[in-house]
Amino acid sequence: MNKISTDLKIGGEVTFPTTSGEVPFPLAEALPLPEAGIEAELLEEYKTAGEAIAKIDQPTITAFSSKLKSGCYRIAFTPAFGRYHYYGTLRAEVGGGNITASGDLYRYGCRAVPPHCIDLTKGPEQRIGRMPKLELVKSKIPVFPRNQYYSYLKIVGVKPILRTGEIRMTIEEHIYNAAAESFSLSRIIDARLKKEMAPAGFPTAHYFAGKLYHQGIELGIFTMGWISKYFRGATLEIDTITGAVAPQPAEVDGKVHSFRSIFKTAGWDLKVLYSQTDIPNTFTGGSVDWTYAQLHEAMQAVRKPTTDLDKEWRLHLLAVPENMGSGRGVMFDQIGAPREGVASFSDDGYPRTGSVNWGSAEDKLQREVPAAFLRSAAHEVGHGFNMQHQSLTHEGETGNDATVMTTSPSVANFLDTNGKAFPDDIVFGFNGHVRHHLVHFPDIVVRPGGASWRVGHATEVPESDQDRNWYSADELALEIQLENDHLALGEPLEIELTLKNGADYDIIVPERISPEFGYTRIIVIDPQGNRKPMPTFALHTDAGTLIELAPLADTKGTATVFWSSRGFAFEQSGRHTIEIQTVWNFNGVAYGIVSRQQVWIDAAVSEADNEIASLLLRDEVGIWVMLGGADHIENAPGFILAASKCDSEHAACKRLIKYDNRRDMHQLTGKPTRRGKAVTAVKEKVEAA
Repeated sequence: MNKISTDLKIGGEVTFPTTSGEVPFPLAEALPLPEAGIEAELLEEYKTAGEAIAKIDQPTITAFSSKLKSGCYRIAFTPAFGRYHYYGTLRAEVGGGNITASGDLYRYGCRAVPPHCIDLTKGPEQRIGRMPKLELVKSKIPVFPRNQYYSYLKIVGVKPILRTGEIRMTIEEHIYNAAAESFSLSRIIDARLKKEMAPAGFPTAHYFAGKLYHQGIELGIFTMGWISKYFRGATLEIDTITGAVAPQPAEVDGKVHSFRSIFKTAGWDLKVLYSQTDIPNTFTGGSVDWTYAQLHEAMQAVRKPTTDLDKEWRLHLLAVPENMGSGRGVMFDQIGAPREGVASFSDDGYPRTGSVNWGSAEDKLQREVPAAFLRSAAHEVGHGFNMQHQSLTHEGETGNDATVMTTSPSVANFLDTNGKAFPDDIVFGFNGHVRHHLVHFPDIVVRPGGASWRVGHATEVPESDQDRNWYSADELALEIQLENDHLALGEPLEIELTLKNGADYDIIVPERISPEFGYTRIIVIDPQGNRKPMPTFALHTDAGTLIELAPLADTKGTATVFWSSRGFAFEQSGRHTIEIQTVWNFNGVAYGIVSRQQVWIDAAVSEADNEIASLLLRDEVGIWVMLGGADHIENAPGFILAASKCDSEHAACKRLIKYDNRRDMHQLTGKPTRRGKAVTAVKEKVEAA
């Protein structure tokens, strides 16, 4: 098996699933500013109103742009009927002859008013008196609780009505389904707004108020007031383990780049807090090799203890030493909630095995190449905000370039191909595709602790036939070998994956197909047909590469199916289906292979079975299992021990007592593995009992 070259051709025919269909995902797109062709429409309106034609003003882009200012708006909607009202933000980009606008609404009960939101003094009569008048915090982008996220607003039409002085917006409202992490189009809304005097607390006079309509029926009062030139804001907390170096601002060609300046290219107000330094490495016993369990323990221990993701967008970056060959960083902490933190490895770096185009960075540590280190760490931070690779040789969205969300090896190769050098010609910013996502994706997709990794970019169901070329099993077989196809409730499922080339020509495939490398997705289908994606708890995406897989050759991977940030895989008895998708891109073409295997979950037939399931189907146990035994998940061994006392011969108890860590970070990267002490501790307790 060889590494691929950029000019390699893919041979053979591909086949497609016939029953697949991609779930639509809302994303606002650029609209032309209303100018050309609007005069006739306005003229007709004036004639209808009996106005003199001479009163028609020229509807120029300049005049319209002066009404709608780029940036973030606070918005509020009070329905004419119903027990809820809604607050949120709207982001508008005006310039270059276009306007792009999107927004998000969060739902509140009648009496619940967030302290940083506007007072709808012009609300329907039945609302007056229920909503206290509140003073606004100037220029602060509000943050709302994740569990009150309601809908995404996609603005699909904007035009000024000069006769009335209105701005009319056509808005698609997409309602969010938190359980499925998906959106559905609810209604198309006509917003009719006028510029009004801004209430106290708004930093500018760009304030609009009016009514919303659906199919001519009035829905209620809507207001929007400009509060920031930034579209979104967040805080990046950086903590550093003793022996490591945190990524710092770097000067290139006389210009200083930083995390803040990088995210400013996307219109974000990113506040960077270098918090704790020289944190004692009590997590690995002083070793530089970190397991996932130890990373999780460190992040839980050192991050700001009062962090509340419902009150602030806050991402944690942990700088650890590690060493060469670990992948430079990992988008890791999806244990308690999706995308809470990332890690950056200062003592990993740029070995020649990763690329022959590292230039002056070749065989150096990240700490020795500040510019490349900053770019790599910003790449992981981008993953934390749910941004994907821009790479032809990873499961990327566009193609190789020199921007932040392209993998480090791909940046080096791209620069060399274009007569430039790594790291001198790195682009410290986001390309247009990623920038658009950072600005206009729904809040819940981008914010830390929101939707799972990949949501919004590629749905967790097979894409439509036009979007991906699916290999048939006789060309490329994805074999799923289950350790056991009958499980008890509370028992983890171990899977071995083999991707085998059955064709008589080379096929480009991912070298590593374990879920951590970003190519492989796991979906569990329960007896009722409900699909539950099981996102990986860590992403080692930079370590994933493509190879030429020769005829009859194969590549392997492993996975544990038990628990994820979406909950437990098996919560009821009956027949379940495990669906594995391995997907990748090459030279701008999307490829994939899908395979399914059935597993039977035995029903609880005794009180002991029920008690054991109630003890083992706890999040603490799920986390403990997925981390391979974690010393700091203190309650999990107790639950396992209590379950074993009910019936030490129960299949789930026996499985957990002998549980070993197959998901160790170092095993995945070819380094020695270490089992967590918690596994041995549980065994000793059971034996003593």
